Amino acid sequence: MIHVGALPGTAYNTKTLSAIIGRAVEEAAMLEKAGVDAVMIENMHDRPYLLRRVGPEIVAAMTAVGAAVRQTARIPVVVGSGVTADNLADYWSVADAFIVGSYFKRDGIWSNPPDPRRLERFIKAVEALPARGR
Repeated sequence: MIHVGALPGTAYNTKTLSAIIGRAVEEAAMLEKAGVDAVMIENMHDRPYLLRRVGPEIVAAMTAVGAAVRQTARIPVVVGSGVTADNLADYWSVADAFIVGSYFKRDGIWSNPPDPRRLERFIKAVEALPARGR
């Protein structure tokens, strides 16, 4: 797991995006060298957590981190935080897999039951994307 540093525009950010990307790439190399099968990136440090949609600056920053890690790592890269039907296309080319949790729940709240409309919307978003290979 690569816990990406607090991103620009969030409350605890103290580093440039270049420094954040550099650290994520270093961690990916360390994990790969240790023998892990894949790395997952997520933005756990972006606290306090939002009660709204994630802004384009967060999606752009996580996309840049994912692209850099994927470019340097020879193991699969998984995005494990913040993926929705609205931003899936932005992440599609920079990750090998996605872990989607709260988006599938009613009103996007993790403790609610799954929302069939959200599930359907997400799957339609996946189906609309081009097939890809690594």
